[in-house]
Amino acid sequence: MADEEAEQDRSPENTIGETTDGLRQRLQRLQGIVTGGGGESSDQSSSEYCQEFCRTLLEFASRWRVEEEPLPLVKVYIVALQSYAQASPYLSLQCENVLLVVERLSLSFVELLLSLKKDVPEDLWKEFKSSVEFASSKLQERGITSQLCLLSALSQYDGVWTNKVLEGIMANENLQSEQGEPADITSDGHC
Repeated sequence: MADEEAEQDRSPENTIGETTDGLRQRLQRLQGIVTGGGGESSDQSSSEYCQEFCRTLLEFASRWRVEEEPLPLVKVYIVALQSYAQASPYLSLQCENVLLVVERLSLSFVELLLSLKKDVPEDLWKEFKSSVEFASSKLQERGITSQLCLLSALSQYDGVWTNKVLEGIMANENLQSEQGEPADITSDGHC
């Protein structure tokens, strides 16, 4: 009975904050796999990190349904992106999972953002933009550049649907660049 009352007293904001704090702590502990150097090879520890990272992200992201509460998922992905970028200096690029995970993380994040039926609140969009900027910088230090291309392109705008190409797609317009080529959301030099 007390558990039910405690559950009812929790506001959505507290639940989101608790979840993202829990995810952040769990991912920090997970980073110990690659920073601790417990005798495992760099490739092996990187592979283990990538597998556990994906499991952890799936566990925390599955707490919300994108159709009902998409904004908490945006926060979860922001935390995950930042955490992966922080771990990147310790990950072996010889491990094929390292690039695969960052690419899939980026694509999943883009898909989430494109699925939103309403605008992302300004403060959350600013948080998204700064997390992409941070992640891009950290990953570029490692030579990982193209995997965040679409996220980087989206972060240059004031919202998901403020990009003229995306607006045109939604309006079923035939989009051509000034040179007569099909339009590209990354054509502004970000990828």
